[in-house]
Amino acid sequence: MAEIYKFNNLKLTKPHFSRGNVKLGHLVNWSLPARAVIIDGKLYVICPGATQWCRENCYARKGHFTTLTNGVPRIQLLYAENLKWSERDDFPDAAISAIRERLWKNEKHLVRLHVSGDFYSVEYVNKWREVIRRMPDVHFYAYTKSWRTNVHEGDVEDLKEYGITAAELNRRNGRIYAALKTLKELPNFNLMISTDEYTGPPPASSREAGIERTWSPGGVLCNYQRNGILCEKCTWCWNPRSRVNVYFAPH
Repeated sequence: MAEIYKFNNLKLTKPHFSRGNVKLGHLVNWSLPARAVIIDGKLYVICPGATQWCRENCYARKGHFTTLTNGVPRIQLLYAENLKWSERDDFPDAAISAIRERLWKNEKHLVRLHVSGDFYSVEYVNKWREVIRRMPDVHFYAYTKSWRTNVHEGDVEDLKEYGITAAELNRRNGRIYAALKTLKELPNFNLMISTDEYTGPPPASSREAGIERTWSPGGVLCNYQRNGILCEKCTWCWNPRSRVNVYFAPH
């Protein structure tokens, strides 16, 4: 079972956005800690819709995401700082400024939310709604499992010692997904509903991103994994007008 990192007395300078990777291309991206983190003694459940599959396979809890620099998991530290930034009232202003700094070379002006992490609260969703509304020239997209109201006790095995229950996360996800449905109304945002073998089918009339297959008929393998086409060049996930349901080979 992957470690839940603990941090104390974080020093916040500005939100950390990064530019792309070998799959994304030059997209700007934003992340939070995967699954959960403890900051100043407080547990934050960042991925309230995570499944057993996530616990066993999440790429953001292994590999270079956990590399130590001078004994510190540097990437996880930056993501924890992002989490604390996201709680602040001035997060929308700070995020917009930080995104603008990263976009100047990006012709398509694309931002992916949550290479690691997910929508963890209604308040957090609403802050992103403000950011996205105020940046109509930028396209944003995200994948989420915070739609799940069928979380079961097997999904929270890693959090039971902290008193977290499936019922609590189901209530939370119900509120989060209601907020996400209003976020989806913005013309420059696209939401992909993440699924795996444990989630069950996605909500009706939603765009799906599955693992190894989609519950919805006609799912297509990720264009990068299929043809080597970078996310910035493909439109399947970030274009709200696309109707493609996508699945990914585990990576």
